[in-house]
Amino acid sequence: MTLNSVDNVIVVIGTLATLSYFFFTYKQNPVLHASSEIGKWVIMVTFGAAFGSGIMGRLSLLIDRILLVFRDWLPLIQSSVGAPWMERVVRGGQTAADPPLSPQGMEQIP
Repeated sequence: MTLNSVDNVIVVIGTLATLSYFFFTYKQNPVLHASSEIGKWVIMVTFGAAFGSGIMGRLSLLIDRILLVFRDWLPLIQSSVGAPWMERVVRGGQTAADPPLSPQGMEQIP
């Protein structure tokens, strides 16, 4: 890995700081202590981001299941798929009344 971008430098510094947190062989001097404190924060942020990502994924699945139950099985929530603005979004700005476009989108198919 070359250190030619800021992201790579941050990853290398975070990795070295995290490794210094688990370095118990020598007595800690002020530099090693500061590096291990940074490593502890890197570990906490990384685990927090991973946990948050897992929670958001599960929440997305829960919302999808709730919509399935209340929109498709029990018609308590009106579907917005048939709305004209949603149809334009799904079809890329083209509605059902418009003639179909070619794959390039320049000329109309007869």
